[in-house]
Amino acid sequence: MKKSLIPPNFQVLITPFGLISAMAILGAVVYNVGVARISQQNLQMAQTKKNESVLAERVSVLQEVSGTVTTQAKVADAAVPNINPGLLTLSQLRLLASKTSVTVVDFGIGSEIRDVGGLTRVETTIVVEGSFANVVSFVSQINTVAPIAVPGKIRITSAGALSRASVTASSYFAPLPTKLPSLTEPITKLTSAEADVISKISLLTQPAFLELTAQPAAPRSNPF
Repeated sequence: MKKSLIPPNFQVLITPFGLISAMAILGAVVYNVGVARISQQNLQMAQTKKNESVLAERVSVLQEVSGTVTTQAKVADAAVPNINPGLLTLSQLRLLASKTSVTVVDFGIGSEIRDVGGLTRVETTIVVEGSFANVVSFVSQINTVAPIAVPGKIRITSAGALSRASVTASSYFAPLPTKLPSLTEPITKLTSAEADVISKISLLTQPAFLELTAQPAAPRSNPF
């Protein structure tokens, strides 16, 4: 029988030492995996808390503006609609003409003109007659209606007691946003400058819309 080179005393320690080494390696692996998972859980918890904070802030902001946001949206949409405002602008100018006691003798709506920046404009031309004071009053109030009408070409002529004004005003429109913000994206309130713009356009003469209510169907008489 071949004699072992390892002393008997060391042979007794090989098995326990091997087990201890294996347990140490296994413990190190488990520790590293555990630390990685704990770090991942901590990151997820931090992100969850951040999302909860953002959602709570969104709820607070929405509750704060819930009483005014609908009105502000309607005001903004009336000032710069998402569809061609040519007919609506013409209707507003005709109402203004009646208000200022001038007579509309001619009108026209031009084609759409796309400007740089995403806005599209349409030019509305209107010709009115009346006393000089009334004609001037009409022209000076064109920028008080919604949709916003920016006077461009203005020509006023007079013949005796009758004056005539030919005005071309530009109205703008743009598509509504098509992308909603993420639920975890904070909501920012209007800046003071934005709130000032909303306050100013809310003073414009808003178009009057007729809302029709549904009526129940009337019973039909038997024609036979």
